[in-house]
Amino acid sequence: MKVSGQEGTYLQYYKFSGRRDDAGDKRGYIKAIIDSALEREDLKGVIEKYLREIWKRGKEGIT
Repeated sequence: MKVSGQEGTYLQYYKFSGRRDDAGDKRGYIKAIIDSALEREDLKGVIEKYLREIWKRGKEGIT
């Protein structure tokens, strides 16, 4: 496979299954950490509770 029309330049790839997180920026990093924490049984309940508290605070207005 040629890339950018340059002779001798090839693309390598790896096909995988599952979720892929992009932690290249602050938003992606935070989302990846939250998603990973929600997959862990030892953290799931604590994180869900915290997210509910944040959601409730946002609806009421942060003071």
